[in-house]
Amino acid sequence: RTLRITTIVQPPFAFENNGSYYGHKFYGFLPKLLEEMKLYLENSSSFCGNGGIKFNYVIHQVKDGTYGTKDEKDGKWNGMIGELINDEADMAVAPLTINTQRQEVVSFTTPYQYFGITVVMKKQTGDNSNKFSFLEPLHWLIWVYVFVAYISVTAILYVVGRFTPYEWHNPHPCNQDSSIVENQFTLLNTAWFSMGALMQQGSDITPYAFSTRIISGFWWFFTLIFVASYTANLAAFLTVTRMATPINTVKDLAQQNENDKMIKYGTVKTGSTKLFFKDSEDPLYKQMGENMDKNEADVYVKTFADGITKTMTEKYAFLAESSMLEYPLSKDCTLMPIGSPLNEKFYGFALQLNSPYTEMITTAILKLQEENVIDKWKKFAFDQRGFENGPIKDGENKKDDETSMKKSCAAIRKEASGDSDATSLTWDNIGGIFIILGGGMCLGILVAIIEFIWKARKNAEIDKKSLCAEMLLELAFVLKCKGTKSVSPNSPTIPKESSLDVDYVHSRPRLPSNSSNSYAYESPLTAGYMKPPNHNSLDYPPMYNGTRLMDSTV
Repeated sequence: RTLRITTIVQPPFAFENNGSYYGHKFYGFLPKLLEEMKLYLENSSSFCGNGGIKFNYVIHQVKDGTYGTKDEKDGKWNGMIGELINDEADMAVAPLTINTQRQEVVSFTTPYQYFGITVVMKKQTGDNSNKFSFLEPLHWLIWVYVFVAYISVTAILYVVGRFTPYEWHNPHPCNQDSSIVENQFTLLNTAWFSMGALMQQGSDITPYAFSTRIISGFWWFFTLIFVASYTANLAAFLTVTRMATPINTVKDLAQQNENDKMIKYGTVKTGSTKLFFKDSEDPLYKQMGENMDKNEADVYVKTFADGITKTMTEKYAFLAESSMLEYPLSKDCTLMPIGSPLNEKFYGFALQLNSPYTEMITTAILKLQEENVIDKWKKFAFDQRGFENGPIKDGENKKDDETSMKKSCAAIRKEASGDSDATSLTWDNIGGIFIILGGGMCLGILVAIIEFIWKARKNAEIDKKSLCAEMLLELAFVLKCKGTKSVSPNSPTIPKESSLDVDYVHSRPRLPSNSSNSYAYESPLTAGYMKPPNHNSLDYPPMYNGTRLMDSTV
């Protein structure tokens, strides 16, 4: 006997073929499962001995285009269930939900697919015209931390630059007898140096002391990682369109205030989803069913395709089985699911009540599930959208290369919902560079103290003073906010009218040398740099060997 099978055109479960596909007018996920069941039953020894059972069928589309619901007035069934009851079909092969009301009038096979009720809406994009969106790649606390780090590095570099003796230099290298020394790390210069590094532009200031170079190096490392992280995350933020919707769960949908901005919601008028909300004992779902009945003309649709169209064109949320929504969600990335699926249910094949074929079809479905045949074709139909380009033949696994190369809608929705990597960087992401910077500044301060003590010790030997006295003298100068600009008026090498418009300049009284025509000028930071000449040697020009300043006989 040839089985009469009723179905409904619902991609990717079933497509209508313009020509003839193996003698059938339909192709897709469910027609392919029928072929697999036919192949199994014809080659199985479990039925009719070793020869199997002949399994022939012909598919037609349900006349009224519905799944089947019971009319409360006359008790009659419509759709595919009605055709089974009226002996117009032997089996219904469709995304047909198994429920107790239908099981009273037809027989169902074991489920071939599981699903829940899902809400789908059209994606609403937020306003991306924020003029300060360039700040979004970093959490606001990170911006505060960066500002604090900039201020801290500037202050510490300024203090260390004054503290270490190796940052004080003679501004007039051609005049080796000058008593003037200056420091390039003024407060403004230090702030400019730190800002130039942070902006990856540099400056004309170069640290000389080992301590200031350590701090500068760690600051440069900090800015390198910081700028690289910011730039990478900024690119992600500028290419992601974020989803903006006030509805995140079914509860949000049900508890909306009635106003012009209210999002209407509904489902297929003759489907099992409507029965779920109508017969539910959950107060929330029951309330939703009552609201849909109250606005019946505006929220109910005749077919699944009408529901998707209404969702795309109106301010409307469509409630349907999650398995049926998988295909339109994978095809149209502007659709988005809301919340988690409700009320787990099952799809099965329906046959006439007490049909002798029920056990046979159930066995075939179980066998195909064990061998992952159903899962293989489900992935091909829903994930790869393999039936979009028409029917396929046995052994053929046709796939649209362009479709396979496209970014999946699931990945796009993940980015749009803010669940992607395009999130603001926080302390947990880049806090390590702040810790490294703090360690570098501590190391630089330690080295500056060592440099200070080492130079003070050498100067103490030259000045014939105690180490403590020399350290106190130099420390007193370092702690001044502004160095003195005074010079000796009797200095033959520096005119009285010289204008020294330089901060952090220091001089000490001119000290007579052993020769009446030779002078040596000292400062606490340059003591030992200047020595009287050797009178027994020939005259020589002023020299600066990078370590000491030497004067010559006048």
